[in-house]
Amino acid sequence: MITVAKKITHWDEVNDIHIPKSMMVELNLQTDDIIELRVVDANIVAKKMRPKKSLRQRLEEFYGMPWEEILVHIEENPYIPEEDPWHPAEGEIGEW
Repeated sequence: MITVAKKITHWDEVNDIHIPKSMMVELNLQTDDIIELRVVDANIVAKKMRPKKSLRQRLEEFYGMPWEEILVHIEENPYIPEEDPWHPAEGEIGEW
């Protein structure tokens, strides 16, 4: 565990806290990373924010293929659900 005391400095219209390199390395932080600051029980808690991924990026990671191939795969293999008692066909009454 690394513990340091740092002075809050003022520059232009902003207050700064400088994070030592040893903490940056331990927390896997880099310049321009975004951190979330919270006040918890009168203490400041900092958390590294994960970059937001688009649905397209998440689907590419999930399927392990580029977006264009995913679209072709979906067109060639459409999802057609089998009979579902929880969602009966239109006009039918489901059995409980």
